Amino acid sequence: MQVAISEAELFKAAHPDAKLIVFDQMNHILKNAPMDRAENIKTYNVPTLPLTPGVATVIAQFVNK
Repeated sequence: MQVAISEAELFKAAHPDAKLIVFDQMNHILKNAPMDRAENIKTYNVPTLPLTPGVATVIAQFVNK
């Protein structure tokens, strides 16, 4: 909803050394959220929602490189 996969693929194509990882349900605050815009925005005010599974690992791997 927030970024089309086709746009991410264009970035990847421009930087072949980059790693493209897609989290299908993750929004901009790194949490799984519904595709409905109003429901998605509601997640922004719920600090108890967990991060999308796997995203912390990917970030840690990136930082440690």
